[in-house]
Amino acid sequence: MKTTVIILISILTLIFACSNATNEKNADVSNKINVDFEVGHLSSEAELDNLVARGGDDVVDWQLSKEFCELWLEDAIFEGYFAADSVLYDIPITVYDGDGNIKYYEFRVMNNGEAVGTIVGAADKEYGCPVLYCNKNAGYSEELKDLYDNTLLDEGQTIRLVDNGYPTVALGAVDETKGDSMDFMGFIDIESGDSLNEVASYISFDEAYNNQEEYEIDIDWEAQKESIDQYKAEGKTFWEMAEANKGSIADFAVRGSSSKKSDEISSSCMNKYKNKVTRRKNNIIVNYVACGPCAAGFVLDFMAANDYKTGTWKYNGDYDKKKNSLYEQMKVEPMFGGEVTWPWNIGKSIIVYTSYQVSSSSQTYPKRSIANNLPGISLRIGKGGAHYRPVIAWKKNGWWAFSWPQIKVFDLVDNKSSNGSWETYIPLYHLQCYDVVKK
Repeated sequence: MKTTVIILISILTLIFACSNATNEKNADVSNKINVDFEVGHLSSEAELDNLVARGGDDVVDWQLSKEFCELWLEDAIFEGYFAADSVLYDIPITVYDGDGNIKYYEFRVMNNGEAVGTIVGAADKEYGCPVLYCNKNAGYSEELKDLYDNTLLDEGQTIRLVDNGYPTVALGAVDETKGDSMDFMGFIDIESGDSLNEVASYISFDEAYNNQEEYEIDIDWEAQKESIDQYKAEGKTFWEMAEANKGSIADFAVRGSSSKKSDEISSSCMNKYKNKVTRRKNNIIVNYVACGPCAAGFVLDFMAANDYKTGTWKYNGDYDKKKNSLYEQMKVEPMFGGEVTWPWNIGKSIIVYTSYQVSSSSQTYPKRSIANNLPGISLRIGKGGAHYRPVIAWKKNGWWAFSWPQIKVFDLVDNKSSNGSWETYIPLYHLQCYDVVKK
């Protein structure tokens, strides 16, 4: 009898083990199908191969971009951002601007058949850097399936991702009567399926320089321009070297000590923030809507969660009251189709509630803040204004004589991830960083 029971248990164990293994295998296949579905609708290898011929000398070859993204992935794995056996999907998803110019290559990071993140390569040499973003964005397969299931998209219509204030994207409906050119007949919100009249994109420093009166920011425009001209010259040299070594970038690349320089707010401080600062019912990290209040509100909530003296802010648990006080103190104005916080007001609420203030950083990242376990704020150029984001870490990465500062952005407006997103600091598209320091 005992022998029979043991045999029966063994058989049941084997059945369940096989069943679990089959379920895991099916899940892996299903996840892989999701990515295949996404890439199949948003990209093609033939299109990628045609980009350089169609776009000219300023377009980065996607295979060269992939070599650099693979190196970036190695670093992300070493730092624990992605699991050890993560790899890049075979081909990237293209992202264009509203005029049909290629801007980014989104390479999905795969682990056990599942997309777990994205590394974004530059498709335009203007950026002067091969990799622009590294984040936990797992793609848009679910959004696409919903749009097709609800007949908001037609399977016969070619669509592509379009920059809408990246990392926010929209869908562009391709006008296929125009041959090889990437012309869009219209734009679609990727979540709702609603038609969009236009898409937003970040303007370059050169455009801002020629329209300084629109950007009432206390910076030395001439010194900034001189620095950017130097950056462009270095970028040109970099791409010449990179193209000369296409196919063997991993062998040729030699990381310098610069890649080891980094600093990040402690995980214990971030966890205190995440644990304490949530909306009560839906348990999401607080988002104060406009980018200025989001950035300043994050600093205040972080400080309150970590027991800094923040006066009545710490004891005010009402979300609407907090949001209204930020808007009032920072004098947020409706403008340019959005809500604008002027640079001289970005630190007003921090001054009101704490013994700290914001100070324009001489670095490309808020180094003093993070060294003191406090977040900083980044200011990026936007259409008709600027865009603020909290910063919780910085590092340098690079090869040969080239290195690029990176900032880890905790962007509650464009990127809902509570892990933060790495972004290369490109002088052409960034204006300033602010440290949070004692008064």
